Amino acid sequence: MRHVFAFLAAASLIAFVIAPVSSAPLRPQSPPSPQGATPTAEELASLRQKAETGDGDAQHALGTLHLLGKGVPMDKAEALKWFALEAYANGDERPELYSAFDRIAGKVHQSQREEALSRARSWAVDFDRRSPSPGRKRGKSLMSIFRATYPRLAREVKPVYSKAAMERKIEGTVELDCVVNAYGTVGDCQVVDSLDSVYGLDQEALKAVRQWRFIPGTIRGKPASLPVTIRLTFTLKQ
Repeated sequence: MRHVFAFLAAASLIAFVIAPVSSAPLRPQSPPSPQGATPTAEELASLRQKAETGDGDAQHALGTLHLLGKGVPMDKAEALKWFALEAYANGDERPELYSAFDRIAGKVHQSQREEALSRARSWAVDFDRRSPSPGRKRGKSLMSIFRATYPRLAREVKPVYSKAAMERKIEGTVELDCVVNAYGTVGDCQVVDSLDSVYGLDQEALKAVRQWRFIPGTIRGKPASLPVTIRLTFTLKQ
């Protein structure tokens, strides 16, 4: 009798190590201040465009504006995101950026640090896909900058084959982006690289991962909700 089953060939929490987004030296700058003029819509658009290309000066200025709520909504998580990305790209040339970020991060709520890390990671992943530069020198990782640790898998539930996928001998890997919350359970989870959305393997992967349990990750020593990427491989065996 032939036994067919699915097994987890590789379930990996993908490290948040993305190529630095800018290698150009920063110019001296004067950050926006509460007394300074509110930037115009055109100035904000130009600043945001430069920040999105990895310009450290623009990232610093945009972070400051969000911290002050000047010309943009006051959003400490968004401010922290831009300061983190500035340090991420330029911290090797300007180590003071790491300590400056750490001081700011110490003054906001844990939930804002969590959101900032999630936004910074998403931005860096997207930037790396748009502008891959394998030869760039890497500085500290975003996890290190935030003083964060990864969740650790404590209980694994293996996925199973749907009957339809088994009959069609579908094999391969599903990639999922999930959030492991501060209690070690899996929250939001979505398929980012599908294997089979028709015969049920994507759904089986989601079903299995939502039953996993973790030792929570931390930010600054406190349990935190953190994004993780998980890959599940379905393989038929006789």
